[in-house]
Amino acid sequence: MIAWWPGQVPDGTACAELTSTLDMLPTFAKLAGAEIPADRIIDGHDVRDLLFDEPGAKTPCDAFYYYHTSQLQAVRSGPWKLFLPLKPLGRHPHFGSKESVVPLLFHVVDDIGSKNNVADDHPDIVTRLTALADRARLDLGSADRPGDNVRPRGEVSDPQPQTLTQRRPESRHPSNYRVTKSYAAVEAFQAATTDGKYLYAIASSKIAKYDRKTGFRLGVSSGEAQHLNSGIYRNGKVLAAHSNYPRVPEQSQVMQLDPQSMRLTIAHDFGDYGGSLTWVVRQDAHWLCNFARYGDDNHQTFLVRFDDEWTEVKRWKYPAEVIEKWGRFSTSGGIFRDGKLWITDHDHPRVDILKIPPMDDTLVYETSITVPFSGQGFAIDPVGGGLIGINRAKGQLIVAAPVDASAPISSQDVPVRAVPRDDQLLLPSSRGRADSPQAYASRRWQTLLDMQAVMGDFPGERKRCPLELKVIEEVDCGSYVRQSISYQSEPNGRVTAYLLVPKIATEDRRVPAVLCLHPTDNKIGHKVVVGLGGRANRQYASELAERGYVTLAPSYPMLAEYQPDVLKLGWESGTMKAIWDNVRGLDLLDGLPYVQHGKYAVIGHSLGGHNAVYTAVFDDRLVAIASSCGLDAYPDYFDGDLSRWLPGKGWTQLCYIPKLTEYHGRLAEIPFDFHEMISALAPRHVFIAAPLHDSNFRAGSVDRVIAAARPVFSLWNAEQRLRVEHPDCDHDFPTTMRETAYRLFDTILNP
Repeated sequence: MIAWWPGQVPDGTACAELTSTLDMLPTFAKLAGAEIPADRIIDGHDVRDLLFDEPGAKTPCDAFYYYHTSQLQAVRSGPWKLFLPLKPLGRHPHFGSKESVVPLLFHVVDDIGSKNNVADDHPDIVTRLTALADRARLDLGSADRPGDNVRPRGEVSDPQPQTLTQRRPESRHPSNYRVTKSYAAVEAFQAATTDGKYLYAIASSKIAKYDRKTGFRLGVSSGEAQHLNSGIYRNGKVLAAHSNYPRVPEQSQVMQLDPQSMRLTIAHDFGDYGGSLTWVVRQDAHWLCNFARYGDDNHQTFLVRFDDEWTEVKRWKYPAEVIEKWGRFSTSGGIFRDGKLWITDHDHPRVDILKIPPMDDTLVYETSITVPFSGQGFAIDPVGGGLIGINRAKGQLIVAAPVDASAPISSQDVPVRAVPRDDQLLLPSSRGRADSPQAYASRRWQTLLDMQAVMGDFPGERKRCPLELKVIEEVDCGSYVRQSISYQSEPNGRVTAYLLVPKIATEDRRVPAVLCLHPTDNKIGHKVVVGLGGRANRQYASELAERGYVTLAPSYPMLAEYQPDVLKLGWESGTMKAIWDNVRGLDLLDGLPYVQHGKYAVIGHSLGGHNAVYTAVFDDRLVAIASSCGLDAYPDYFDGDLSRWLPGKGWTQLCYIPKLTEYHGRLAEIPFDFHEMISALAPRHVFIAAPLHDSNFRAGSVDRVIAAARPVFSLWNAEQRLRVEHPDCDHDFPTTMRETAYRLFDTILNP
């Protein structure tokens, strides 16, 4: 068997212990957290210890049996293999039909070809393996003797071929769309449209114009607006639905944007038409306008056909099966395509396709397709015939193309770098340079959007739940107590951690706390930072506890014993899962009565070093950050070795950031780097230890990261808060560097 599992199965290891494919079922079941069925005999064994190359691991198999059809022919135990004397004799690799049959014993490690029969030299081995064979005949049977535990064979009536790739049923409409490109656009809140050359992001009160080639914002509309919705481009103008929602009585207008002057004016005023106008499209020589109702009245949403003089020609209701999908909202976007009406709702990645009946007053539902944007207003893309939509949560314009019905979706939605990494004061969308903290905020916000586009969304309140702290074990360590704990970081997900509490900490004497993030260690994980094994110079959680700090050391996902199913839990990367687990750890500290609340420090080495930076970007409760051997510029990682960026390697592993593999061969296009992330920590206190001989992360690259970030700290007159040191060592966290970090924490948290 060949096993490959980056970060789990150690590279370059070999195992000579006996296993078989029978062991796959119980092993994979245990890896998945499933229970082995107890109502039947399972012939295989859990061989995770062998798979993960645990010290001293031995095979759990006392024997393996060789059958040809129903005939037991040989038994293997350890290095010994016994070929059996058989009556009756069927087809056999060592016995001919006219030969006398005697036991044949081979040492298959020393004699891999089974050439030298040593049965006479080891009668005790022959006796032991013969007894094992007799056990197998009773259990599984042999030749004409049925086994006691043989189950009836499974059968399927009327079997049909089941293949992994089948052509989808023929349809007039594509069954899916994929993202071909996305653009950061803070105004992408209500809708998007395009004239082909430019993209228009529609917010409630304004419309922004973006260059399709560069992604730069070229202008923002002037003129008053309250609640803009879906828009279309027609005859050199952008027409957008507009209303006074949520005010009553409803007042609706069609607004007109001049792309040259970016002036927004009223093209037609409906006044109170019985609903809020959410979209307007052209159908041949007529206008189609949707007037929405919400809440208990959303079934009263209606569609109206107008002529060119805005005189009503006909109106329709929506079918019940479509209204049911809206919840308490209504339809937010619509286009007329291929003779059908395509509509979206408020927040689902779905388009419902409807037929407009010539006589009846209720639209006819035909089918639905999936799209890679979350409802809201969308438009037809004249370039390639796809769709333009928005990702409201990420503030993005989405360009989507139809996927061929027989082809898989292969491209991932990844943005590309729009501003240089070495100039952190340059603002996105050609908005000049930041000369104040307030001006820099837009660049920082763009960094958070880009990180989430590649790492996955930061969940916020969506995954926050009661922590349900559980203390598993408590050990007196002299000046502090070490607790092995777990806490609920998300629904269906608990995190294991160590909580170290100094004995001086009480409700009357609250002490500061530090989040201690461990380096890569697939055997003991977070135990290394509390001094329970592993390499030296990693025990910063226990050292800080001895200095009087409460320390929390959570496990990192998919390392050692902490094996959450990150994909099943809805995460796109182990990195974002780890960030969330750490943030929930800070929530835990906020609730402990003996901890100084509201501001904390974080420290980490290697994996823990960049984990500390990632977490601090998303949580400003971390006011002091110490990172050892944790970063350099992505293009400089291992001197730019592209083999480190293949799927499942380096940064692209599932436990890190899998989408980074999309940038293989174009690392300069990764939209965020440590230049942005360190800058985003300003004006907090940051200490980075970058050894001169680190084989993973290059000290010179770290200096370039710091040089790019320092001007951002200067906006707060806080450049002295960004500090880097280069110890003369390899990938290590020596005592002098740890002491430097501890003194920083003493100054900030415990003055």
